[in-house]
Amino acid sequence: MRINLLRISGFTLIEIIVVVGVISILVSVSFSGYAVFTQRQKLMSDGQTFKNTLRDVQSRSYNGEVDCNVCSCSAANSKSLDGWFVNLVSRQFYGQCGGVNFSMTSLKLSDDAVIDTNNNIIQFVNDPPRVNIETNICLSLSSLSGKYYRIEVSTSGDISDTGGLIAACAP
Repeated sequence: MRINLLRISGFTLIEIIVVVGVISILVSVSFSGYAVFTQRQKLMSDGQTFKNTLRDVQSRSYNGEVDCNVCSCSAANSKSLDGWFVNLVSRQFYGQCGGVNFSMTSLKLSDDAVIDTNNNIIQFVNDPPRVNIETNICLSLSSLSGKYYRIEVSTSGDISDTGGLIAACAP
């Protein structure tokens, strides 16, 4: 005589709860890692954008770009350009003729970007091409501790960066 036992296949409630718990832990760990990764990428992007902005301002200065509504554009007054400035406190760059500012433009950094520097205003001068003072800039994010993007501007006008993030930075 054969007894036919009914076999029910499937998972118990305990097994399902354990699997869901393990998956939840793995997702939360990977999400926090992804959040740090995106913050690092944001800082690198801000640093590279800022370095390119400095090069743009440098180019405007070296080429003598002026606003003829503000500056005298006649050949006799071609020296009226004071230079192009980067104000790291107001996060703007602008040209200046005879003490009058023109073409005020934002640096377009993210809101949580923090600038630490030894010089708050960089002046690019075109004759001879140079900057007023050697400047070291440490860029960081308030939401990402211990990571910095360093940019250096030498008095000759050379603009260089770390090429990536560094763990410590002093302006």
